[in-house]
Amino acid sequence: RGNMRTFSPTSLFFHVRDKYQPRFIKHDELISIGSSYLYGIIFEFCGDKDHCYPSQTTLALLCKSSTRTVQNYTAQLVKAEYIAVKKDEKTGRNIYYLLLSPRLLALLRKRRFPVPPPRMKAYRKHTKIFRPI
Repeated sequence: RGNMRTFSPTSLFFHVRDKYQPRFIKHDELISIGSSYLYGIIFEFCGDKDHCYPSQTTLALLCKSSTRTVQNYTAQLVKAEYIAVKKDEKTGRNIYYLLLSPRLLALLRKRRFPVPPPRMKAYRKHTKIFRPI
């Protein structure tokens, strides 16, 4: 896993009526509807950053599901390398990072979304901060 690149929604996608929509994830046949919905929520929370830290309870309320279901959706997104999760050492809360993984880039290319050059300032390299959940 090593050096994963991350991105902020505002750096890669068009801004339409104060919303950024990660519609591309719905075209990944390995991602469930629930996981793609959760990704949209995390994507929206991140806004102009590559990370966010909503609580699992908040995510469960917004997904209209249980915390355990959100954990399962999160695990699917982590496994597919759409997000990474780090535990904040000070607060104990999860920090969710949007990953610019090879899988995401391939999906964007397949769906003919503009793919950014590899050295864009919107990316940040994170090393050794990710853990499996």
